[in-house]
Amino acid sequence: MSKTKKILEYALEMEKKGASFYREQAKNVHDFEARKLFEKLSDFEQEHVNFIQNKILELGERQAISFDPENITEEEFIFERRQEEELDQKTKKDLPIIRMAYLIEKDFHDFYKKASQQVSEKEARDLFVELANWEEKHLNYLYKMYQQMMQEFWFDMGFEPF
Repeated sequence: MSKTKKILEYALEMEKKGASFYREQAKNVHDFEARKLFEKLSDFEQEHVNFIQNKILELGERQAISFDPENITEEEFIFERRQEEELDQKTKKDLPIIRMAYLIEKDFHDFYKKASQQVSEKEARDLFVELANWEEKHLNYLYKMYQQMMQEFWFDMGFEPF
């Protein structure tokens, strides 16, 4: 089995677990916007599952992967367009869940970035770089949300560390 296929199979399992995590956490968060975020992230991760499954099938048929970044676009990350004031409504109860989601996305990003450095085929390398970029969009939004919620929590507690 090729290194690229092994990486894709591992990535497939990670993405499945990510989709499941977001689906479950959407039921647990208290904030409506956070719930919508997790539902959308679950959908995005499921799209990643489908994409990776197709790449595994393609790899099995040809023993080489094809990837053209010009023909691939990641889902529009609708949350980037949110106004800053919409983040003001988050609750401190959701902080640990948002943090966990951020760490999951960071793990995905780091995994794909490292995978891109482990394969020699240009198409496989480009594929993993693109997947890392997709995950980076998710983790950047989650980090921003987490920072905003943390600052609100500090403000509510009368604490400003800086």
